[in-house]
Amino acid sequence: MRKRKKGRKLSRRIGHRRALLRNLARELIRHEQIRTTLAKAKALRPFVEQLVTKAKKARPGALRKLQQILPDPATTKKLIQVLGPRFRQRSGGYTRIIKLGPRRGDNAEMALIQFVKEDNKKKESQSRAGSSSPRPQESKKKTPPSPDSPAEKKEKVKTRSKKVEKEQKDEVKKEKGPKKKETKKTAKTEKKEEKTTKS
Repeated sequence: MRKRKKGRKLSRRIGHRRALLRNLARELIRHEQIRTTLAKAKALRPFVEQLVTKAKKARPGALRKLQQILPDPATTKKLIQVLGPRFRQRSGGYTRIIKLGPRRGDNAEMALIQFVKEDNKKKESQSRAGSSSPRPQESKKKTPPSPDSPAEKKEKVKTRSKKVEKEQKDEVKKEKGPKKKETKKTAKTEKKEEKTTKS
């Protein structure tokens, strides 16, 4: 029975599993998002978040531990200089997992694991505004679409094409000239024509 035993085995022995997690963590830190199976992403998440927490502390012992786990110097440098300061105000939850659906071939559930993007400027402005006084809720007004919006462009193109079609039809009519109305000759009209010709 697996009592009080956490973590996923991922059908690998301990050495292979550690190597897999280190490699996935290195690639995630390098590219800031990777595509892998859902089970591997769930196993990788706590592993990477512990590394980011250690990088935030920036103590000599924590740095040595990072170098021991991730022997690649470029990865540890990025972790300490970029990711640590980015998540300084955040107390956990540095990554997110997005499900992508099954993989073709073996139908394994795929997922995208990536770092959450933090805007420190927005956070600082919100914390300053929250500490001084609460913001009044602004009424949401629907703004008219800008003249450069795609919907406006489509409408303009349609109206232009209609105008061009009308102009072309008018030109064709002018070239042909006005249509003469053909009236049926009745007996009365024939008699009138005969009288006018005689006189």
